[in-house]
This record gives sequence, structure tokens and C-alpha cells, in this order.
Amino acid sequence: MVIFHLALNRYVLNPLNLLEQAIVRLRAQQPSLPDLPQHKNGEVGRLLQHFQAMADQALYRAKATGRHRYCQTQAPD
Repeated sequence: MVIFHLALNRYVLNPLNLLEQAIVRLRAQQPSLPDLPQHKNGEVGRLLQHFQAMADQALYRAKATGRHRYCQTQAPD
């Protein structure tokens, strides 16, 4: 039972918690996302990979269009 709990935390719950943190940061348009685990297999791994690709593209587009709050320069006073 202990081994199942440890495996569940390592391969499912912890990565999903990091994904939630990354979603919050992306919604807040923060310039970088936390490093997500690089699981190669399974549903959680594919979910993390798809999110990372989407987030990279969204941040790139926001920076390119100047809509990213960290990319906008303020006019001197």
C-alpha cells in the first residue's frame, strides 16, 4: 500500500500539482513557467507535453504582439 501511495504521488499527483501551478502562472502572464516533469509515457506525460507546447506558443505570441505585460516597455517620464 505504501509503494502504491508513493508511486501515485510521484507519477500523478505531483506532476498535476505542478501543472496547476503552471496554469496559474500562464493565466497571470508571468514570463516563465515552472519546470514540468518530463514524463515520456502515459496520459500524464502526454498532458504535460501538450501543455508545455501550448504554453510556449502562447507566451511567444504574447511577446511578439506586445500584449505580454513583461514585454511592454514604459515610456520615460
